[in-house]
Amino acid sequence: MLPTRTILLASLCLSLAAARVESQSPAAMAGDSMAAQVTRLADQYVTTLLRTFPETATWEGLPGHDHDRLDDNSLAAVRRWQDFEDRLLSQVKQLDGNALTGRQEWVTYGFLREALEASVGTRICRQELWPANQMSGWQVNYASLIRLQPVGTARARAQALARWGQLPRVLRVETANLREGLREGYSTPRHNVELVLAQLDSLLAAPTERSPFFAPAEQDSAPEFRARWTRLLERELRPAIRRYRDFLASEYLPHARDAIAVSAHPQGAACYAARLRSLTSLEWSGAEVFKAGEAGVRERERLAAAIGERLYGTTSLDSIRARQDRLPPSSRDQVLAHTRAMLSRARDSLPRWVGRLPSAEVIVEPMRSYEEATGSRTTSRRPRT
Repeated sequence: MLPTRTILLASLCLSLAAARVESQSPAAMAGDSMAAQVTRLADQYVTTLLRTFPETATWEGLPGHDHDRLDDNSLAAVRRWQDFEDRLLSQVKQLDGNALTGRQEWVTYGFLREALEASVGTRICRQELWPANQMSGWQVNYASLIRLQPVGTARARAQALARWGQLPRVLRVETANLREGLREGYSTPRHNVELVLAQLDSLLAAPTERSPFFAPAEQDSAPEFRARWTRLLERELRPAIRRYRDFLASEYLPHARDAIAVSAHPQGAACYAARLRSLTSLEWSGAEVFKAGEAGVRERERLAAAIGERLYGTTSLDSIRARQDRLPPSSRDQVLAHTRAMLSRARDSLPRWVGRLPSAEVIVEPMRSYEEATGSRTTSRRPRT
């Protein structure tokens, strides 16, 4: 996911805030015009992004935004966003980033240009045509997003009903996009589709009040809202999810690709390179990444052997692993307790290392049952382009 759109948004917001500090020296005045242009373009990017992808404001907890729409995942919407990116990138490229050296706007310029170039570069992957994924598909991300849906007031409840009433439309479009992907030679690997199906089967099997999509009614127990949400879930959302699930099983899975590597896609090798560039900002080849990975594994094995010799009197990795397998925690509850204890120790030590502490708590919670055997909760936000 690319660098994620929301990480770039947060970085841009921070750099924009810093960029609005008054210039501190007369020499800096010469770059004021250029700096103002960069700030204007970055403001335009953030404003358009939040309007185009309304889910982002909910993910980030941004104040002053409505929470009544899901993103438009249609191919037409993808093209509109890409046209905007192209126009904005053209304007950014006309600016001389070197003229901003030493100014806060140089950071804004760098983030903005990287965000645009990375997104444009990964278009070759056509990700909008094969979004089914057990790690970051809608069934995972939306089950997390819905827990962040504001409720508690009449206006918030109305927005929640309006937003999630759009899920059937999103799934109809998702189905159309997947069909178009098959027609053009793009698909998710077969095994990944099977994992998505397992997730959907488990999700659909859950009783209404234990469904992850029941979260708003858990957080706002107003009787009328709870009744309306129950009807929405049972009469609209569940049937839409089932239709999507049946499409995957009967129409998509038989034609999904057997190959795991993205090179099986049209221009797949170029897609791999573009994704690598977008994730790292480095112009590395796949071979260079593999070589660096091998070196990293060797270094970690060396460190593990040194620790094993100190603790167990052996440098054999097999022996060290065998000893580790016998150590607690071994059960689900023990893993949670152990992780929370580590988090508590880390929190207690923060003041020794960090001056300004976050006010929000880090929460450790078990994965939802329908994800446990098939995927991993992701904090990345669902890409639409």
